[in-house]
Amino acid sequence: MIARLVLVVLIFASLPAMAADRIKIGFLATLTGPAAFLGRDMVNGAQLALEELGQRMGGVPAELLVEDDQLDPKVGVQKTRKLLESDKVDLLAGMIFGNVTAAVRGVATASGRITVATVGSIPPILGEDCHPNYFTVSWTIDSNYEALAMYLNQRGVKTVALMAPNYVAGKLVQAGFDRAYKGKVVAEIFTKIDQPDYSVEIAEVRARKPEAVVVFYPGGMGINFLKQYKASGLMDAIPVYSSVFLTDESTFPALGDTPLGIVTTSNWNPELDNPANRKFVAAYQQKHNARPTSMAAMGYDTIMLIAAAARDVKGKIEDTDAMRAALSKANFDSVRGPFRFGHNHFPVQTYYLNQVARDASGKLYNKLLGVAQKDVVDVFAAKCKMN
Repeated sequence: MIARLVLVVLIFASLPAMAADRIKIGFLATLTGPAAFLGRDMVNGAQLALEELGQRMGGVPAELLVEDDQLDPKVGVQKTRKLLESDKVDLLAGMIFGNVTAAVRGVATASGRITVATVGSIPPILGEDCHPNYFTVSWTIDSNYEALAMYLNQRGVKTVALMAPNYVAGKLVQAGFDRAYKGKVVAEIFTKIDQPDYSVEIAEVRARKPEAVVVFYPGGMGINFLKQYKASGLMDAIPVYSSVFLTDESTFPALGDTPLGIVTTSNWNPELDNPANRKFVAAYQQKHNARPTSMAAMGYDTIMLIAAAARDVKGKIEDTDAMRAALSKANFDSVRGPFRFGHNHFPVQTYYLNQVARDASGKLYNKLLGVAQKDVVDVFAAKCKMN
């Protein structure tokens, strides 16, 4: 009897691994508060990709389980545990803000499951605390502002004031800009996250008289800031420069003509001329009657990357080693064009310059001005010890 049981075990052990019955991707996004439309756009991009895939990955039915982190690290941890323990998702994806990412990352990696973060990236994750099961699809905010600093150097701008919210990303903005800027930063102004009134800070900018003001205010923060800055009368005298998260399709409806002419940086632009991007932009416009944002583009790329890896492992995503290797190869068509990961599982990529302009119909859009920096390797990669 025992010999027969052993034989049965050996037979089953020798069978090839079977693909999962259903692939479940837990998707964490900020869907509450002034930054909610950032999360909404990210989810919209991810859902569009899954629809184009026919709700299947690697020949297996696939679904997104979306949870709202409410821009609260504690809530983010609770929702992550729900996805992992109750919903039993196969992979984690999503995440936007650094404070939530920092809290969630440990729970994600301790689970043994792979995370493909759509936006969530902070220095430890990219550097000394890099992890084989953690991938990031998007950008480092400091690289956006390093590229912006190089542009301002070329423009001969000698003095700037810097404004950002006082949290992880705001400090990264400061570090990235300071790393490359050759002029003088006459004021570094840090504000509360989701602060509604910037009158005191704008008065300080007026008093310091810089040639430009460099800001990082995504979501509702950016809308409030730009409206108040325009009302102050400083827009023409002290122009604003930023990353694209200040001025894109998500903020244009609330801003009117206010952002016209503002120059920003980004790792993607709707005008990039490659087949994947043309297909994505057209499909998104048809579905949502609007140009996609960078958040939507990153959500789309996240799902297409996961789907390509699932295809390469023939749907056997429970084989973590094989899935990790497939993700590392990034064998998919990105909306950014050619795509590759650095050894820390973060993209080596180009950053672009954009300027808010009007299209033929009179609508605002981010006109592609050109390349700011090409093939950028994030500065934290040197501290990552993964091979």
